[in-house]
Amino acid sequence: MNFKFFLALLFLLVSCGYQFSGSQSKIGERYSKIAVQLGENLTSDTDLEVKILESITSLILRYRDVELVDNVAHADAIIMVNLKKLDSVYGALGKTGTFDIDEYRTLTYSIELVDANGDKIWNSGDQKVSSFSAVGLAAFDEGGVDSISKGYLSKDLRSARDVGSIDTDQTNSLFAQQISESIESAIFEKVF
Repeated sequence: MNFKFFLALLFLLVSCGYQFSGSQSKIGERYSKIAVQLGENLTSDTDLEVKILESITSLILRYRDVELVDNVAHADAIIMVNLKKLDSVYGALGKTGTFDIDEYRTLTYSIELVDANGDKIWNSGDQKVSSFSAVGLAAFDEGGVDSISKGYLSKDLRSARDVGSIDTDQTNSLFAQQISESIESAIFEKVF
C-alpha cells in the first residue's frame, strides 16, 4: 500500500470523528488518573495477585485518555479487586456419569471503583470464573465463563489411574485475563 495513500486515509478517518478501538474510554470522561489496588486476598495465592495487577495495568495502558498512577493519593479513581475464595474440586462428575473433569478451580472475586474521596462509584458484586482440566471434554458442554486450562497428568496412587491436574500458572493467567475483561467491559467501555 502506498504510504501517502495510507496517511490520507488515516487523516480522513480522524477528521470525520472516527476513533480507533481502545483509544478512548468511558471512565476517561470523568476520571483521568487511575490507580489499581488489590483489596482483600482470601486465597493466599500471591502469584495470582501479581498476574491480576499486571493484566489490569496492561489494560489501562491501552487507553490514551487515562493515566495509570502508582500512588492512590494522586488518583481520581481507584480500581480495587477483592479475591474472596479459590476452590478446587477433584473428580467432577460429567454428563455421561463418568469422571470427565479431573480438576475444577473456581475463583470468586469482586471489583470496586472508588473515587478519590473513598466513595464507591461502582461494585460488581461477587463474580466467579472457573478453569478445569479435563480428560474427556465431550461430556462437558455447560458453557459459561469456564476456560480450559492446560493440565498435566500424574498418577493417583490410590486408584492407579491417571489424574489431570491444572497448571496453576496458566490458570492464574486465565483468571487475570477474565478479571481484566470484566473491568474493561464494565468500567472502560460502559458508563457504570
